[in-house]
Amino acid sequence: MAATATTKINMMAHNLQSVRTATKKAGGSTKNGRDSPGQRLGVKKFGGELVQPGHILIRQRGQKYHCGSNVKLGRDHTIYSVANGWVKFDYNREKKHQVVSVSPVNPNILSRKALEEIAVAAAAAAAASSGGVSAASSTTTGDVSKGEGASSSASKQQQTAH
Repeated sequence: MAATATTKINMMAHNLQSVRTATKKAGGSTKNGRDSPGQRLGVKKFGGELVQPGHILIRQRGQKYHCGSNVKLGRDHTIYSVANGWVKFDYNREKKHQVVSVSPVNPNILSRKALEEIAVAAAAAAAASSGGVSAASSTTTGDVSKGEGASSSASKQQQTAH
């Protein structure tokens, strides 16, 4: 019996020695390898675009853009429209930030007053270029600028006289 006990001890010692050791170093976890999709932030409706209530104008983190008239701020700082109209961007010089609003009047169409000012400025420029000639003669110079020479306008007058 004593011999069998010693052989059992020898076998146990042999089993302990025959454990395989790792041939490669254990690979630890890496700190890289993750990426999240973009958040799709930014201006969604630009200045002069027609919007309806509920349209999202800007998605932002924080208040880069501030609310003007006819817009509201969502809890994630999204600016959205609450009325029909056209988007308008302004800069508040006192507070030094951009303001977004929705205007019921189309900013792309010039007002009647602005059109009159442009017409007066164009007439003054035409009068200055022709040397102070009256407005009646500036209409004939307009015909020349359209590609009709003085000879062709004179021939038209002769044809209508006959």
